[in-house]
Amino acid sequence: MIAGGVFAFFFVLSPSRVIKSDGTAVVFEQTDAAEGLGELVQVAKLFSNRYMLLLTPLIIQSNWFYAYEFGGINGLLFDAPTRGLNSAIYWAISGVSSYIGGTYYLDRESVGARRQRAIRGLLVISAINVGQWIYALIYQFSTGYDKGNAPDPPINFADGGTFWA
Repeated sequence: MIAGGVFAFFFVLSPSRVIKSDGTAVVFEQTDAAEGLGELVQVAKLFSNRYMLLLTPLIIQSNWFYAYEFGGINGLLFDAPTRGLNSAIYWAISGVSSYIGGTYYLDRESVGARRQRAIRGLLVISAINVGQWIYALIYQFSTGYDKGNAPDPPINFADGGTFWA
């Protein structure tokens, strides 16, 4: 993927050569250093915004547990092909569920006011997240798998339903 990004760089047009679909050239605003500094100050103020600060625990939580999900579960229990499949399914379901939740619930005004949709969405996501963690704890403690006590051989998806909970 990184190589693709580097390769795509060579096909990007210079901004002065970009033409809109109506045939007009794209005009770029020129800013001076003072405007740029002002914009940086505004971004810095964003991090002291009350609502941004309220999101901080969610942001930390969402990244904190990747180490457990991908290292403690995926890396410990599964062999390389199964880890790859598990990771691909994880991100695919994450994308699809985000699209479905956003399109068919959070963006639908017929479901209720924006605040109601946001609160209900947060409650649903929180319930799913807590349920997932309860299941993970039950699974981990019922199987006894932990660092130093991984299954030997690691679980492979081709083994069938032997390891499926």
